[in-house]
Amino acid sequence: MREIVAQLLIPMCEKELGAIRETLAKAIGETGSVLREEINRKPETVQEAVKKIGDDPALEAARKAMLDGRFPEALRQIEELATREPKYRANVLTLLASSPHPTHRAQALQMLDAVGEPRHYLALAFTHWQDGDLRTAISLAERGLEKAQQAKDTEHLHALKNSLAYYYADAEVVEKADLARRYSEDALRERRERGMSPELIANALATVGYGKITFGKNREEIRQGMYDNEEALKMGAREDLYFKHLSRAQKRLSVL
Repeated sequence: MREIVAQLLIPMCEKELGAIRETLAKAIGETGSVLREEINRKPETVQEAVKKIGDDPALEAARKAMLDGRFPEALRQIEELATREPKYRANVLTLLASSPHPTHRAQALQMLDAVGEPRHYLALAFTHWQDGDLRTAISLAERGLEKAQQAKDTEHLHALKNSLAYYYADAEVVEKADLARRYSEDALRERRERGMSPELIANALATVGYGKITFGKNREEIRQGMYDNEEALKMGAREDLYFKHLSRAQKRLSVL
């Protein structure tokens, strides 16, 4: 499959484009519902959620409840702790922001202005993107980026830039094209300079490519974006999003 789709990287005439359209239609058509579900619902593991709570000894009971699959109990314990010690309100927000339940996310949104940190904006923006609410995802990522810049939170700055650039491209916000390019390139450069994992670098490269595919002014720029995504896939970027990006490239090339 990958070898067939890789033909997109060569110069294309209308005949080749038709063949590519057929290949993509088959690949995406046969597994479309599965891919959409994976794109829109990629829940984190319990271990990842527990890690976000932190390693404070006072949170041990809540962590155990999470590992046992008792989310309501974990939330209740942290909320009780937060009523006695306000510093734990941020942990309540972390748990709510990580929850797949809309009611919990709504609670998290209400707490953001009071105790929200860049990481909370990042998590909530992602969950709203998963649900297809790009407008809210963009708004949250923009606010989170502003907070990260103010706090000089370099840990989450590159992640928010990468996410925001991706959301701009996904929503095809043309007026943000230049900003999306700058943010995605900043994130990629920083991840490379800091020697981050190949997967994180691959994700940033895929975002750079998606921006070129979405906002590219000519066929060459779109093809370059496709090449970036091919390289990102080799490095470990998500295969489902690779096909999603290629599908958009096909649509754009068909009208240029």
